[in-house]
Amino acid sequence: MKAIHLQTNYRMNPLGIDDPAPRLSWKCEGGIRQEAFRVIARDEAGNILFDSGKVESSSMHCRWAGKKLVSFR
Repeated sequence: MKAIHLQTNYRMNPLGIDDPAPRLSWKCEGGIRQEAFRVIARDEAGNILFDSGKVESSSMHCRWAGKKLVSFR
């Protein structure tokens, strides 16, 4: 399964979000229904900033709970 239409606070390619814990959302390619998800976010150097771990859920939303976000990253 492939995640598509990635969004942050319900916007694609957002700029200027002033939210320390933004909402991440997506859709599944081909309309496939998911049963679980895992979100991993990395910085430009490949360091993990956030790893949700496996979450058993059909929801396609996840709130940021990783390292503090820095402007323009």
